[in-house]
Amino acid sequence: MCRFVTVRGWAKQNSERNIRELLLRGKVFMIYFVVYTAIMTVEQFLFNVGTPILFGGAGAYIGFVRIQERVKTLEGKVKELGDDGKKMNDKVVECCTRIDERGNKGLTKSKSPISLTERGYDLLQKSGGQAWISQYRDELIKAIQQKKPQSSYDVQEFAKDVLKGFVASNDYRLKPLKDFAYSEGIELDDIITVMGIHLRDEAMPLFPTYKVADIPDSVSH
Repeated sequence: MCRFVTVRGWAKQNSERNIRELLLRGKVFMIYFVVYTAIMTVEQFLFNVGTPILFGGAGAYIGFVRIQERVKTLEGKVKELGDDGKKMNDKVVECCTRIDERGNKGLTKSKSPISLTERGYDLLQKSGGQAWISQYRDELIKAIQQKKPQSSYDVQEFAKDVLKGFVASNDYRLKPLKDFAYSEGIELDDIITVMGIHLRDEAMPLFPTYKVADIPDSVSH
């Protein structure tokens, strides 16, 4: 059996100054407010002291578990956002590619290096553009060489320039291409566009230090 006095009674026996000194010196570690002035058993004391500690500890544990669950939930959401972000980026790239291809009527692919789509290659063959380049290949490549290209990009651009030169001079040899464009209701420029890519590929092997793959994306559109 043991008796505990109230804080009020204990304070009367010790001055405020003495209590402060005891606290500073580490002599008093915890003051537990006991409201009972009657005699208590050890079991009662442990119940009064232990119950708040027990429930407080349980509450802290439950809180910790909930925090862990929230962290896991947030991690899952972050991962989902990361996946969604990648999918969105892929969609944006796909949309931009489609917009570019629509801009050039779907004849060329807007990737580095620029190349013909299935539709572009089909136009190259049906219009007679591929056969036309084969017929005048030597003359066309010589014209590109005379421009003295300094890069793969130059070869690509000069190939288009050479063909546009034929159009500008209204060369009679373009008549079959013009007739096809008229009968199909398309522009001659569309045929020249696909022919320019094909002529670039034909001329590139004659410039060993240059490759089509070297044409940067920023200038291939």
